[in-house]
Amino acid sequence: MFFLAGSPSSAFSLVFPYQKCEKKNTEYTQEITSESAVTEADFCIQCQEDPIWSKLWKHIQSTVESLSIPKQCFLAMAIRGNKLFPDKQYISCSQSQLRNFDGYTKLCVNEDYVNMIQQAFADMSYCFNYTWHRQKEIFHLINQESGGILNIQSPTSARCLGQITTDYVKHDVNKYIQSTKRKRPLKYSEIYDEVIQRCPHLEQKVLKNLNSMTCQMIRDPYVCLFYTFFGLEKNHRKISDSLNSVTSYMGNREFSKEDKQKFKLPIKVNEMLNIQVEFNGKKSHWVFWDDSELYDTLKNIRASKKPFKILRTKKTPLFKNQEDIELLFNYWSYNGGNSLASSRLIPMVERLKQNLSQSCKSADSEKPRCIAREQIKKGQSLNSNTVLPFFENDLLANYPSRSKSRRTEVAYYVRKVIQTNKNVFGYKNESQQTNTMINFYRKAFSFKKRNVELDHNTAEEFQKNVSEVCPETDFI
Repeated sequence: MFFLAGSPSSAFSLVFPYQKCEKKNTEYTQEITSESAVTEADFCIQCQEDPIWSKLWKHIQSTVESLSIPKQCFLAMAIRGNKLFPDKQYISCSQSQLRNFDGYTKLCVNEDYVNMIQQAFADMSYCFNYTWHRQKEIFHLINQESGGILNIQSPTSARCLGQITTDYVKHDVNKYIQSTKRKRPLKYSEIYDEVIQRCPHLEQKVLKNLNSMTCQMIRDPYVCLFYTFFGLEKNHRKISDSLNSVTSYMGNREFSKEDKQKFKLPIKVNEMLNIQVEFNGKKSHWVFWDDSELYDTLKNIRASKKPFKILRTKKTPLFKNQEDIELLFNYWSYNGGNSLASSRLIPMVERLKQNLSQSCKSADSEKPRCIAREQIKKGQSLNSNTVLPFFENDLLANYPSRSKSRRTEVAYYVRKVIQTNKNVFGYKNESQQTNTMINFYRKAFSFKKRNVELDHNTAEEFQKNVSEVCPETDFI
């Protein structure tokens, strides 16, 4: 089948290398895709009765589609994903028996399958009101976790596109959904109310019986993605709140009202305080990470009775683009556990700030810590590429696992996501990664029974197009 790439004026036809499959795989895929079809009425209840609402919803759908990730990106991801795992991890369930899986059947990465996954992803992005930046974040995560294959189950029983576990469903999502009925709901449970208000039909996707969780997850992309999106959104809000919070080690100490105004206190977790002073006849530039450090310094200086003058004070945001930092911690939390979002983030950021507040000798000026400190002194916030090694080293040293390999896995998970993205969606002539993707396409497309083949050049053109239109990991 041929599709025009890009605008209608494109000079060539791009061949989409949809997989050609045996009858068993094709029929199972048809069964899944037919079940998961969502209609306009599912999203827009008013559309059934009001033609104006129906027209408005069609406009919303077209807008969502124009901002969604292109189809060839889902195809490239899933073609690789269908070759990525041992056969026993591609599990299947029958429609009549959802309590137990009944075998190992690979889904066919054909046009129906790709349409289903792309549509479910676009719909869920609308329901969660996700920006393009957030869509890319989850897309890259799915590429890393499952290769875009709905019926993958890991040896630890994580399943579907987001590799979700039973514990994750119970404690990271359902606990919050259930609390919406209480007088005092849990913080972040409002996510459910927001999503259901936009997409009422998603209420049907909440898992009531966890005995059939595996089959519902691997048969319905809306169930799988609802839980994936919800958990990531909850952690994003936790991470954002933590970074914008104020932690204090002041104890019984208290600044004067004048000092609070002069130094723009308190210092938030995502801020540093620059002060230029003249002390005992010498000009200095100090960097403070926390109110208590500033308090003790001022107390000692004032007690010395030496001449002291504040020349300038300035708060500097620690991060240039905080959304990128939130993304890093969300990835680490997804791989390393929610404690990274809920309790370990603040100590990690504080250790970074403490490093930056320490003075540097001239001999150390080229060390990463001192280069970053100099940026802060100049009032320049740090980008994610600068702080990534600091946080990786912190995880290697402090992540709570006795296993060195596990600490390494968590610490470098972000780099792994980036590298996988390059392997799947990048293009470099004659490179091993590009040739691997080309071979995946050719093997998927070929069907000896019907004498169907895909030549190297055609597959290469598809990969070139993929590299041009698919989202990059631009947070680093």
